[in-house]
Amino acid sequence: MLIGLSTNVFSQDDVFSRLESLFALADNGDANALTELGKIYYEGNGVPKDEKKAFEYFSKAAPISKEATYYLGGYYYFGKGVETDTTKGLSLLNEALPWVKVEAENGNAEAQNIYGKYFYNGWGVPQDYTRAALWYNKAAKQGLAKAQYNLGRCYFMGKGVAQNYYDAVEWYYNAAEQGHAKAQFCLAACYGNGDGVEQNNTEAIKWFYKSAEQGNEDAQYNIGVFYEFGYGVKQNKPEAVKWYLKSAEGGQVKAQYRLSVCYYNGIGTEKNLTEAMKWGRMAAERGDANAQLTIGSCYDNGVGVEQNKAEALKWFRKAAEQGELTAQYYVGSYYYNGIVVKQNKAEAMKIFRRAAELGNKESQALLGEMYFHGTGVAQNKSEAVKWFRKAAEQGLARAQFNLGACYYNGDGVEEDEEEAEKWFRMAAEQGYANAQKYLQELYY
Repeated sequence: MLIGLSTNVFSQDDVFSRLESLFALADNGDANALTELGKIYYEGNGVPKDEKKAFEYFSKAAPISKEATYYLGGYYYFGKGVETDTTKGLSLLNEALPWVKVEAENGNAEAQNIYGKYFYNGWGVPQDYTRAALWYNKAAKQGLAKAQYNLGRCYFMGKGVAQNYYDAVEWYYNAAEQGHAKAQFCLAACYGNGDGVEQNNTEAIKWFYKSAEQGNEDAQYNIGVFYEFGYGVKQNKPEAVKWYLKSAEGGQVKAQYRLSVCYYNGIGTEKNLTEAMKWGRMAAERGDANAQLTIGSCYDNGVGVEQNKAEALKWFRKAAEQGELTAQYYVGSYYYNGIVVKQNKAEAMKIFRRAAELGNKESQALLGEMYFHGTGVAQNKSEAVKWFRKAAEQGLARAQFNLGACYYNGDGVEEDEEEAEKWFRMAAEQGYANAQKYLQELYY
């Protein structure tokens, strides 16, 4: 026999009294209490969020509670509190679907929100964002914060409804006022970016704080960013590091990378290359391209770790595969110079061109040099000038000098001492010694 959707029947103001009642009933195998405790730990409602405990309670309730079956399916599907098993997850989600549908059609707000998720994700039904938004709307109008948040996301991304940042903000605000941490974060982001509301960093950090206090790692990271750069608050780099650490310990990848940068450069904390490598590696192993580039650079130069060119190339490649342009330049350089790989200037040329066309100034400069000298490609000084100019206009001193030299000598372009002086001066002002030498020749 299926039981109905659990509700907050234990409505005592005292959280501990409510928990005591739930624990007593759960110890006697009450499915509603077991499910409710699972949801409490799942959401961190009055207790620290604990995915493993939530999973345990849902597992105990699932044999007699289809609501718990739904949550348990989500845990297996997304790998929360348990190793990911999408096949088992979908099986449990499909098992709960008929019950969810009936409950939703009977007007149960919680089930309506869940039914919306089925359509949004295509679980056991054809994926249909419009029908997802319809069910979220039904639940949201009943005041369910989770549904208000989900509907806000639909409006923000334009999924199932016409994109409308103003409506998104309205629903985020309704959910945020009820204490929904993700809605508070999204509302803060809207204030920070001026999406659907006038840009206001003070309001942004207010809502980031509300979300962060509930353990939202993304909000904690953003508070760190606001303190590091002084957005809406007085700049305070040690305070930034505190929030980065809190977020990083919760697994937020961007915070792990930013914390590594702080330790590497001594921003808001003492310089500590060991800690920099620790946090940078964590972020890199979880796929952060900036962290992968940084770890590669550390191995390349032997900073904070023993120099290891093969290990450096491994991380450069990982970052390059994600489109990180500086990493592509380094991979190209390894092929160009034959570092831990067989020298292959044609392959280097291909890599440099890809990065150069996307705007990487180092690759543009080196591509220009390859065309200028005919290395790995037919010599073409006019093409060299084109690439020197692109890099020079981005402020790269070496390219500014090379462009100046082309004008000075008439290589690939008409000789023009005035243009040569202009580019030599730009390079010289950045301390480029050869440019300073040529300037002296022009004057004396």
